[in-house]
Amino acid sequence: NLTYVFNSINIIYENSFTHFIAHKNNKVKVNKVNIWNPDYSKTTLANITEGNKIVEHITKYYETFNVTSKEKSTLKDELLSGEILQVLAHADGKFDLTQRPVIYTALSGKDSVLYDYELETAKGKSALVVLAACKSNVGYLLHNGIVDGFTRAFITAGNGATIASIHNVEESATVELINLFYVLS
Repeated sequence: NLTYVFNSINIIYENSFTHFIAHKNNKVKVNKVNIWNPDYSKTTLANITEGNKIVEHITKYYETFNVTSKEKSTLKDELLSGEILQVLAHADGKFDLTQRPVIYTALSGKDSVLYDYELETAKGKSALVVLAACKSNVGYLLHNGIVDGFTRAFITAGNGATIASIHNVEESATVELINLFYVLS
C-alpha cells in the first residue's frame, strides 16, 4: 500500500523522499530531478494527462530537467545523468519469459520501446529512480522473489535505489502518492 525502496541488499520502507535522503545520511545531494514524461501525441498511445500534475508539483520544490532525447542512445544517457529520475511513461510486459518488459519512448521506429536489458549496460549515477509508469515493475519473477525487469535493470546500471508499484494503480491515486512522497518530512 505504501512505497518501498529496493536496493541490492534488502527492502527498506521509506514513506517520503525526505526520509530516503535522511536514511542515506545526507549523502544524496539533490540539485536536480530528471523527469521523463514522453509526449505520446504523435503515437497511438494516449498522453499521461495526470503526469503533468506530478511534473508541476516537483518543479515547485526542485530544479528539474525534462528528458526529451530524439534517439534512444542519448535517451539512456539523459535518463541516468541526474541525482533523481522520475519516470512517467507507458510500460508493458509479463511475468514470464514470453515478453520482455518495455517502456514506450514515444520515439519512432526501432527506438519506440526501451527494454529493461538495454539499461543494464548504461552508466547510471542516480541515487533514486521513481517508476510512476503503468506496469513499469513487470518482468520475469526469479526464484529468489526478485522481478527481472526495470527495477533490477536500473540498479544493475549503477543507480542507488528504485521505487515502483508492485500493482497496477489508478492514475489519480498515483499522482497523489507521488506528490506526497516528494514533500512529506
